[in-house]
Amino acid sequence: MRIIESIALISINATMVFQLLSFLLFLVLLHRIMLRPLMRIMEERERLLTRIKDDIDEAREEHLEIQQQIESDDAHARETAHKIREDIEASAKQTAAEIVDQTRAEIDRLKTKAQEEAALRLAAAREEMKAEAEAIGERMAARLLELKT
Repeated sequence: MRIIESIALISINATMVFQLLSFLLFLVLLHRIMLRPLMRIMEERERLLTRIKDDIDEAREEHLEIQQQIESDDAHARETAHKIREDIEASAKQTAAEIVDQTRAEIDRLKTKAQEEAALRLAAAREEMKAEAEAIGERMAARLLELKT
């Protein structure tokens, strides 16, 4: 066996060239078989994440629009309900005023009728009393004349 003496740390020979070519071939195969699909998957995931983020942003905007629409509809409904309530209250007040007016008119009519009836009764009572007073006066006069005679 022959001992090769070399002072250099690295000697360039056929083994080293073969190893270098094998390593380069390994890198090419590694790049084609593993890194390209891995990079493609990473890019797809990045696109997917971007699309998901965009969808989330759109959903948030849609949620805000819907929430604003709901708040607007709620305010409109409250305003409409308030207006309806005021209309009902005004109608009820008007109806109550009409009922009060009708009742007062009925009371005035009954009062007038009662006063007329009372006046008629009073007149009749006065006539009756006048007739009675005349009868009593005639009887008294007759008695007085009887007593004088």
